Amino acid sequence: MYLYLARKDGFEVVPDGLMKLMGRAELVMELDLHAQRKLARSEVGRVMADLDSRGFYLQMPPPGPGLVQAPGRPGPDGKPEGEDP
Repeated sequence: MYLYLARKDGFEVVPDGLMKLMGRAELVMELDLHAQRKLARSEVGRVMADLDSRGFYLQMPPPGPGLVQAPGRPGPDGKPEGEDP
């Protein structure tokens, strides 16, 4: 899983329960996000909206082999995956 933060080291906005589940977090990369930016597994508009409103965005890994992701399945924020913000 990947945790996008609005600010470098801005972990104070991430719920304690999520931080406990994740374990030790480490910086992997820094990105400049804009509307034309393509992300491999997330819609940039949704990422930017969550960063603006919540300060973070959680990207979950795809379902493993043999698992089927149901259409409209809620994402980590409760919104159906694939919906615009």
